[in-house]
Parts: sequence; structure tokens; C-alpha cells
Amino acid sequence: MLRSALAAAAFVAAADAFAPGSSFVGTPAARSATAQLRAAPRVAAAPKVTMATKTGLPASVKPGVVTGEALKDLLQYASDNEFAMPGVNIVGTNSINACMEAAAKYGGPIMVTFSKGGGQFIAGKAADNTDDAACIAGAIAGAMHVRAVAKLYGVPVVLHTDHCQKAWLPWIDGLMEANEKHFKEHGEPLFSSHMLDLSEEVRAWPHHRGLVAPGIQSHLTRLLRPPFGLSAQTLFPGLPMGRVVL
Repeated sequence: MLRSALAAAAFVAAADAFAPGSSFVGTPAARSATAQLRAAPRVAAAPKVTMATKTGLPASVKPGVVTGEALKDLLQYASDNEFAMPGVNIVGTNSINACMEAAAKYGGPIMVTFSKGGGQFIAGKAADNTDDAACIAGAIAGAMHVRAVAKLYGVPVVLHTDHCQKAWLPWIDGLMEANEKHFKEHGEPLFSSHMLDLSEEVRAWPHHRGLVAPGIQSHLTRLLRPPFGLSAQTLFPGLPMGRVVL
């Protein structure tokens, strides 16, 4: 209690040190200071962002989060027109907003990408991360923020998660549960897409007999049914289906 009182007194004393006394107000020095303040250059207001519009996008692709068939149409459109969509790893609402502002300024679309660590950062490093709880909650919170404001920027946004290796699959499990819950309530998944990086796990069989991904079959199968309902060709673009073993 004493420490609190002393701290409050010190704060008040510090504030009083910067407050002009009655002997200063109305003096020539005070009038001079006021004149100098009025003559000082003003800080320019932030320029208003002019929203550019990307023309020619497929009719299914609307401002806001893009999922399902609209996402496939957008990816096909990008492929046909030989351009890449930037995918930016974000760490908070400020970087999320910066991505969408840049997309709005230059015509979009944009991929807002969550990493496992980025999700934890959004939740806060002090949050309990037992069983990846903070990583999951932070990514979900960030995704909900995008969904709340993306249409205000007038651009299509792909909600994506970055490299997830086999050891991090519990993080994806939590996000898939959020996808399924969102699908039941709104008819589409929370996220647009997820990346499973199995470069350390997948091994090619001799004579190109197939690709084996030990221990992740259930996760790939989960992506093949609603809410995503992706085709195997979407999961393995350009790879003959005879070479995929689930």
C-alpha cells in the first residue's frame, strides 16, 4: 500500500513539473511560446488509400475470404494469366491489415498466411500453449479478424497456413476442428487452405511406384472431404494419381 501511494505521489509530482504555474501564464514568455507553437509546421494527415480493383477475376471470386470452388477458380485464373499471389506471413492484426491495404492499393488478391509460431504470437507469449492451445487459438483469432474486415478493403483474401511438418500436426488438427465448426454454421471452412510440408517424411519408391507419407494418411483424407472437399489432383498438382499412395 505504501509503495502504491509513493508511486502515485511520484507520478503526480512528475506531472506537476510539466504544468505551467500561474506566474508563467500571461507573461511575454508564455505568449511567445504560444506563437511559436502556432507557427510550427503541422504533421500531414496520412494519405487516403485509393482502392484499386483487379479486373477480369472470375465471377465466383468476391471481396472477402475466398474458399471452395471460388478458390479453385482464383488459382486457375492466376495460372492462366501467369501471375503469383503474394503470401505474407503475419504476426498480428497490424501486419494483417497492412497486407490487405497493399492489396487494395495495387488491386489484390492477397494470401494472408499464418504460421504455427505466428499463431502463438497473436495469442500472446504468456498464454498457455499446452498441446499447442495458444498456437491454435491465435491462428483462429487472426482468421476471424480477417473475416471481419476483409470485405471493407474490397479485395479477395486467401486464408492460408504455412509449412506444417509432421511433428506439428496437432496444430492443424485444432484448426481443422475450427474449420468443421465454421462449416456447420456458415457453409464454408474458416480457412481457405492448409499446407502440410512433408519434405522430411515423404519418400519416393524405386521406379516411381508411388509416394508414401507415413502417419499422415488420415490428415490428407480429412482434406479430401468437407469442409474442403479437395480433389487428390488439387493436393498433388501435376503428379500422376497413380503415384499417390494414401
